[in-house]
Amino acid sequence: MTTCQRHKLGSRERRINFYITRAAFLLAMLQFWSSSTLLAQSFTSGTTAVKFGTHEIVLVGNGSVANPFDTSATVTFTPPSGSANSVTVRAFYDGGNTWRARVYVTEAGLWNWTSSSAMDLLLNGGSGSFTAVNSNLPGILKKDALNARAWRTDSGKWFVPISDAAWMLFGS
Repeated sequence: MTTCQRHKLGSRERRINFYITRAAFLLAMLQFWSSSTLLAQSFTSGTTAVKFGTHEIVLVGNGSVANPFDTSATVTFTPPSGSANSVTVRAFYDGGNTWRARVYVTEAGLWNWTSSSAMDLLLNGGSGSFTAVNSNLPGILKKDALNARAWRTDSGKWFVPISDAAWMLFGS
């Protein structure tokens, strides 16, 4: 093979690499755009939530505590399937007299919540409800129950990892 032939071969490989890199960049941008749209749909507050999204409730405390970061408050969220699947989360301070609590919504239907706090009477005994509706969100990524090398989302859709670098770090 002559030097000229090697140069042409190297030039061809560079062009192929350029097009592969460009295609990968465009796919990454498409993924970013679609995931940012889903992210906006996945966070809710108020009386309506979406399945496989995060729902936030707002609580108002009495503001009489000296240091609000010393106040402990929890919120128990009960899904439509009943109290056996309840989730208790800690509320967090958000300035002024405002406290917030968030839950990952796993089921569609009527969710109920109750708050409790031994330190702030207004945070104790609060209750409410919201309705979760079905959505096209994929849910959390988990290992498949039947195949430890496969991944699925909460909605049951398969997830195919594009690169195996992270897979090799955590695989056996």
